[in-house]
Amino acid sequence: METIIDGAYYSLKGIKDAKDGEISREWMHRFIDAAGDISTEDLQTIWSKVLAGEVLDPEAFSLRTLECLRNMDVRDAKLFEKLCDIAISNKFVINDMDVLEEKGLSYESILELDEAGIINSSGMIKREIHIDSDGGIVIDFGSYVLIGKSEDEKVIIINEFPLTLAGKELSAIIGGNLDLDTIKSICSVVSKRNRRTNFSLCEVECRDGEIITCSDESIPFWS
Repeated sequence: METIIDGAYYSLKGIKDAKDGEISREWMHRFIDAAGDISTEDLQTIWSKVLAGEVLDPEAFSLRTLECLRNMDVRDAKLFEKLCDIAISNKFVINDMDVLEEKGLSYESILELDEAGIINSSGMIKREIHIDSDGGIVIDFGSYVLIGKSEDEKVIIINEFPLTLAGKELSAIIGGNLDLDTIKSICSVVSKRNRRTNFSLCEVECRDGEIITCSDESIPFWS
């Protein structure tokens, strides 16, 4: 427990933009009860980040997330780190085994993370994005956006594995490395499954609230 608290302390050093509010006694009691038995360094690091995140933003992590993390072992944590490398906006990963296997994730890995309470492994879940001739953002990757345009109004279908509430909250602190090559692979999959739509991948130059300004130059991604 001391190691976890020390880790949170050093994470918070120099940070002054915490939100108003206090950690609830119930949350802190649950945290201490669950984290006190964690002896593995990798897992202790995650618990430290959770505590630091809760100090900065009370109610950032639900009691359900603490229970999920309590039941994770080192293997689950390693798989989850790989998952974060392809997670889009900390919300979902694309349901495509080629993309998953490039990052060392098999379907069995997805099932394990489902059992751990991190992700929904149902292959039936689809994300729908409506676009028209004016175009629209199909996927927002953060530094890049995939834009779709169609002569007629159209619905873009993306098969996905959505993260659970615990998965979303934990992925926000674990982070990931969604590199450009992986982004291109994801765009290629979406393009192949929606062939009657024109897609372009663009780098984001500026964000002002919901307004996104992109580079005029499209990045090739077709494979």
